[in-house]
Amino acid sequence: MKMLYIGPKVLKVMTGGDSVNKRNENILKNILQDDFLTFYIDKPENSIFQKFKGYLGGINESNIAEIIHVILKNDISCVFLSQSFYGKLCKKLRAYFPNLKIITFYHNIEKHYAREYLKVAGLTHYPFYLLATYNERQTVMYSTYNFVLNQRDSLLMHDIYKKTSDFTLPVSYKDVFDESKIIREPNSRLKILFVGTAFFGNLPGIEFFVKNVMPYVNAELIIVGKGMDNYKAKFEISKNVKVLGFVDDLSLYYYCASIVVAPIFSGGGMKTKIAEALMYGKTILGTKEAFEGYEKNNVVTIECNTADEFISTINQLDSNISPFNETARELYKKNYDDAILQSDLKQYLSDLM
Repeated sequence: MKMLYIGPKVLKVMTGGDSVNKRNENILKNILQDDFLTFYIDKPENSIFQKFKGYLGGINESNIAEIIHVILKNDISCVFLSQSFYGKLCKKLRAYFPNLKIITFYHNIEKHYAREYLKVAGLTHYPFYLLATYNERQTVMYSTYNFVLNQRDSLLMHDIYKKTSDFTLPVSYKDVFDESKIIREPNSRLKILFVGTAFFGNLPGIEFFVKNVMPYVNAELIIVGKGMDNYKAKFEISKNVKVLGFVDDLSLYYYCASIVVAPIFSGGGMKTKIAEALMYGKTILGTKEAFEGYEKNNVVTIECNTADEFISTINQLDSNISPFNETARELYKKNYDDAILQSDLKQYLSDLM
């Protein structure tokens, strides 16, 4: 089976979506070797004119024609669409190649995600909601196989589109953990780490945490993530909060952190930074939304949904907690290591061939 992967080229991981796209591309390449080809969508944004014609995710008439040419030239029997924004492409491919296997990966159920975005960003973004829904509906209709991140997205797909997902491919991370850098001795003062880019799913949550939790705990908070430095003045309202924005090496902050927090109240799919924190052996305090799709463990993924719950849990932990949680590391190795997911996907694809 020759497969063509279609999606953005991820040169540097800046977002959770980038991480998952890069993971998917890498494991598919590892599985299929020389039978794996790529077609990169150079510009993921569409012009206003293209959006009026229903295009999203960088898809347009020109690259659809190029993709059809690549499929014909290389005798492609299966394509892997990296996201469900590619509905117009999916419909065109189905019409042109009735027997082509089309696999689509859903980072979220975009209709649900766009609706959550509207609640935060306002009705000015309603055109995006319509475009996302239109394209996703086409994708669900014309794909042969639909891959989702978790059970919630599978249920949403069925509820919204009356279609059953075919395979669950949860978030995972390549294991880059260095055991020689493990810190077991508790910090003299609790060090809390938040990692996330500055977008609608993260900003309200970390603002809530800074204003409603940090004044009542004996701890220091470090906020790391692309674009977060733009909110430095807003979040650094006390000496125990530090905003760094994007950093080249996150591992330095993970190894030192006593705990990781994920006060996320909206969004969809799975939160990639949870898997990353587990890989580094971190105890994580997060909301129900933050842990969606992850295996529950009361000593690793500690659910807190209110300011009082965060405050109480942090004060109980105080500074006596080790920065390294062996159970978190084991949970990662069991469920969220790239190698585990690659094995599962390889078996599934072998059944399709």
